[in-house]
Amino acid sequence: MSFRISLISFMCILLVFSLSGCMSVPASSDLTFFIEDRGMFYRDDFPFERVWEQSGFNKYSYQYLYIAPVNIENLIYLDWWQSIPVEKRALMANELGLKMRASLKQAFYNRGTNFFTLVDQPSTGTLILEWALVDVAPNKVVMHALRGTLGFFNPLVGFCMSGITLLTNKTSLSFEARLRVIETNEVVATFTDRRYRKFSFINIKDFTWYGHLYEIIDDWSREFFDVINWGGDGIIQRTSNVEVLPW
Repeated sequence: MSFRISLISFMCILLVFSLSGCMSVPASSDLTFFIEDRGMFYRDDFPFERVWEQSGFNKYSYQYLYIAPVNIENLIYLDWWQSIPVEKRALMANELGLKMRASLKQAFYNRGTNFFTLVDQPSTGTLILEWALVDVAPNKVVMHALRGTLGFFNPLVGFCMSGITLLTNKTSLSFEARLRVIETNEVVATFTDRRYRKFSFINIKDFTWYGHLYEIIDDWSREFFDVINWGGDGIIQRTSNVEVLPW
């Protein structure tokens, strides 16, 4: 009996790695209405997929940062949740927008040296951060729950189900963001990224539609803090896509 279970577990592992070799992670979708592609490109020292900065822009000329309410307009019209009542859709999208803005602010309050002072209203000497959540694919709770339950009894089978779920159910979130200067309203920098749920054996975030999305949001907030405060030396690492703890 134990040999049979071990064989099944071994076959599961082979299946996961076979799938991972055959499937590639798709790149970010085309830009939406929120930002223009002014020559955005990948930087290996930044954690986001594509960035752009106006030539000659000097962030040190500004002392304050205003984080505007997060734009969620694009989320409301996604195809996958058109069967959900529009009021519920608006509520769910609004939850993500409020979480994103609160997380960005918290990153500035909690982390170390900060070049900028957060303000409640923009004024002279202020950079305005405008952030939009433009695409979301939530958890398939039942499939995750099945994978988590099996993982308690056989970690290798849990690993298998986790891998299959991760490869076939791409829980993800995408953003587009821009920095404006208050004096001219000119856009001086843009950012975009798509992030997928982290790989884990068992995770309590599997049992809510938003759990992994909130984690992605918090990762972005910490990374953006590092980007805006970056002094030009070293690499700002992208957060690991593997999670060990189950919460």
